[in-house]
Amino acid sequence: MSLLIIDRLRTLKAKCTFAEETAANLGLSPRELAGIIALGTSKRLSCNELAEQMGLSPSRGSRVINSLIAGKYLRREENERDRRCIFISLTPRGEEYLKKIEDAERVCEELLHSRLNEQELKKVEEGLELLLAAL
Repeated sequence: MSLLIIDRLRTLKAKCTFAEETAANLGLSPRELAGIIALGTSKRLSCNELAEQMGLSPSRGSRVINSLIAGKYLRREENERDRRCIFISLTPRGEEYLKKIEDAERVCEELLHSRLNEQELKKVEEGLELLLAAL
């Protein structure tokens, strides 16, 4: 069996250094960047939900969350219904960094659009959807 798909994914990952470059430019780790992005989409998550969205164990996620709270990117919010549950959301500083991240994502997306025609972009999108569904 050929590992062509895995080889292509590995090559793609090596060439697409957006997250690492953006994180470094903002003084964040790639996991911290992922946490800010996840909260930008969801607005408010529990610690476990945020860790899961970042692809981390709850204990590792907790360390990243604490680092982001210490950096004033995130804040803890008590759950009115269950005091044992804490929600995490972006602070104004976190919102500011999210905008910078989204601006960098837009530049990366525009680069792809400038190098591929509409038909090629559609094929890429369809292929990515197939891969995501298969996983």
